[in-house]
Amino acid sequence: MGTNIPSVVVTGYVQVAPNDRDTFIKVLQAHIPRVRRKDGCIAYSFAVDVLDPSVVRMSEVWRDQKALATHLADDEFQATMKELAGVEIVARNVQKYEVSSTTDI
Repeated sequence: MGTNIPSVVVTGYVQVAPNDRDTFIKVLQAHIPRVRRKDGCIAYSFAVDVLDPSVVRMSEVWRDQKALATHLADDEFQATMKELAGVEIVARNVQKYEVSSTTDI
């Protein structure tokens, strides 16, 4: 695997209760810039679904599994999870993919 090929991609969505959407978005707006500065983070994005504003789609790209694991275990991520503890999650579907190659399309 070349040095420019990310090895881990995380993608999925979180659907929140409509009355919790603004809180969820506000917490993400503070969280995302901090994560993007972390070692091993290649991309970290969340976007509101244009057809269902209660759904937030996520896309993450990490250099390797160790970088992702470090992110998930660190104090900043855990503090963000605590901030979101009161947000009602209606549905959540998130998968991690291990990447062996990439091709531009």
